[in-house]
Amino acid sequence: MRLRDSGVSPGRRCCGCIRLAVPPFSAVELQGQPRLPHEEFQVENIALLDTSFRSENDGDRIIVEAIHDQFPAIGGAPSIPTHVPMRWHSRRLAHRSKLLAVTGTNILSRDIFSMRQWPLRPRDISAMEGKVVFCGVGWWQYQDDILEHTADALKSMLLPDVPISARDQYTADKLTGVGIHSVNTGCPTMWGLPLTLPGVGHRDEVVFTLTNYNPAVKQDSLLVDWLLTRYQRVHVWPQSAKDERLLRRSKKRDRVNILDRGLSALESALAGSDYVGTRLHAGIRAAQLGSPMVILAVDNRAIEIARDTGLPVLRRDDPLEVLDSGMVKLSQPQSMKLPHREIEEWKSKFTGALSAHL
Repeated sequence: MRLRDSGVSPGRRCCGCIRLAVPPFSAVELQGQPRLPHEEFQVENIALLDTSFRSENDGDRIIVEAIHDQFPAIGGAPSIPTHVPMRWHSRRLAHRSKLLAVTGTNILSRDIFSMRQWPLRPRDISAMEGKVVFCGVGWWQYQDDILEHTADALKSMLLPDVPISARDQYTADKLTGVGIHSVNTGCPTMWGLPLTLPGVGHRDEVVFTLTNYNPAVKQDSLLVDWLLTRYQRVHVWPQSAKDERLLRRSKKRDRVNILDRGLSALESALAGSDYVGTRLHAGIRAAQLGSPMVILAVDNRAIEIARDTGLPVLRRDDPLEVLDSGMVKLSQPQSMKLPHREIEEWKSKFTGALSAHL
């Protein structure tokens, strides 16, 4: 097999990966290929379909960190990014791996070939056939029924005997409806939460977030004003690079304290603050740290998880008087109802699969 000249030397690092100028391989073409002298990847037992790798969204990091905490055996496993199309070296790694673990997020949709969150082609699915475990995944948005080719692709990828771990019942029902075995485990970020969360409104400061992919400029502005009537100081944390750009253009930027990017900035601010914002996993991070929190839902994700678990959620687009009433109710400690039996049963199956492939 001869390298094409692309101006990049064999084995040179580019964006954290080994970049080799070779044409894409199909799953069939990958079989029996000799190892290149500068090639990074060897036969791997386990690899991660890593939803945080090359992601600009710190919420993805919160999810993947939680999965690593729950399953230390995956530590050190190589990562295949899900946010970009699968390059030949990623597909080769997928083909050579025995188990591929999808690390959560709202990565599923009715049409598996039209998702920007996980851009896949048929040859990618062939490379992953019979190897994939889905850990705490959710549905992209409220949608119509799953397309037949999506159901077929998911069934072909699944590792036998490990059902899909869905993070809400809506997702589980979508999958069950097309004959795919799934179980509602909730999101892995919530598996370690206490049974009772503290009530909000008893601190002087609050951390707010907005959501760049589902903006509501007028409502977001009203929410900042509303929070300024309830708290002495409002911090705003940009969970993604696009959130930060949106904040810098906001007319309210001089009335709030815009925090730096990164989880450390969020965690420092939460040490003495409530969390009230539109970002689901920033709110869950607050709950993990014991900070009072309310998520202002902008789509199906927080709404469905709250329906299942009692996670403190209001709707961003509700009138302010409705939000006021909700905040009064949520000022008291909130009881959680996590599916502990389903979580433990699924963890046992996944742990068994990991042990079998290590």
